[in-house]
Amino acid sequence: MIIYFFPFVYGLKTRQKGLNYFVSYIVIFVLPNILISNINENPTVNVFFVSLLGLVALYSIYEVGYLFNDFNTTLFEPKPTYRLDKAIHDKLSQKFMILFFTRLLYTFMAISIILFFFKYQVFTFLVLLLLLIGAYAIHNSVRSNVNIFSIFIIFVLKYISVLLLISQGDNVVRDILFMVLLVPVIRTYEYSSKQWISLRIANNINFDKTRIYYYSLLLLMYMGLSMLYDFSYKYVFIVLVLLLFRVAVRVLLLIKKNGDRFKNEW
Repeated sequence: MIIYFFPFVYGLKTRQKGLNYFVSYIVIFVLPNILISNINENPTVNVFFVSLLGLVALYSIYEVGYLFNDFNTTLFEPKPTYRLDKAIHDKLSQKFMILFFTRLLYTFMAISIILFFFKYQVFTFLVLLLLLIGAYAIHNSVRSNVNIFSIFIIFVLKYISVLLLISQGDNVVRDILFMVLLVPVIRTYEYSSKQWISLRIANNINFDKTRIYYYSLLLLMYMGLSMLYDFSYKYVFIVLVLLLFRVAVRVLLLIKKNGDRFKNEW
């Protein structure tokens, strides 16, 4: 039970269960947040470590949102989804405040190290983390079309907070726009298929194919921008990583599907 009090563990145990989800989490979340600030003309070890510490602080706040969703919001749902075994869920619900404050502690420790050892300015980062808490509070309090907007804000903050902790250069606006297009837009579109969303924007679509089409278009767009308007090729590289990952996932799913069909036929 004590393992759930360590950073990252609750999120990994409830949202990234299994090797496939863990690999997806690394490729889709961790890599872009590190690469966007570390691929430049003068990368430093300090930038890399600050990126990692920023991710610890950010994900700890993200886990606060998970905790409130799993232990508070589910109380008002007619058919709640328990992401852990019911017995473990009940035991952790009794330790909710300890889980909550340990996440705040990890955030405080990470930010303190960034501020006092690496001398980075953390005010903007702190504001974004507070906005993330507020967005999660709104998101967890309703189940309606409002969730489309709240989840978009949550995704955006998830992908620009570490960036704005580190990047203060002339290209920061380009970096922000890129990170918004990279994941938050497509993930919000997918989220609109949830059963409590009445708009039904993303009904009856194949998410794996849609992701491949989306990243293919994004790759072509940034290749064009890099050639015509001197955009950094780091955008092309990061999109290419995500596109290759989505193609690999699609191929593996097709292989598994055909393999299962072959077994059934024989």
